[in-house]
Amino acid sequence: MSEDRDIFLAANLGSEVARLLAAKREHNEERTSGAYARACGIVAELKVSTNEGGKSESVLMQAVLDDLVRASPALSVRAESLSAYFYPFAHKVLGL
Repeated sequence: MSEDRDIFLAANLGSEVARLLAAKREHNEERTSGAYARACGIVAELKVSTNEGGKSESVLMQAVLDDLVRASPALSVRAESLSAYFYPFAHKVLGL
């Protein structure tokens, strides 16, 4: 897959993660579940289409996503850290 497509997918993944975090803050299980499912679908697509580094990162991102929806998360990942991780992808897609 092309680098541009991978960047686009990563930016979309960032949007879904932001939706997931917002829904979780609002205790909206339906929206949390929907954003989680869409994010997992993007991660699955990246796992098969990107380079080896991207595949490894996709595995880690899936672990973070899985942890975010647990009743008692094991990881200590701040929402700000996740958002900051995705900013470069969004900026590149938007041409900023």
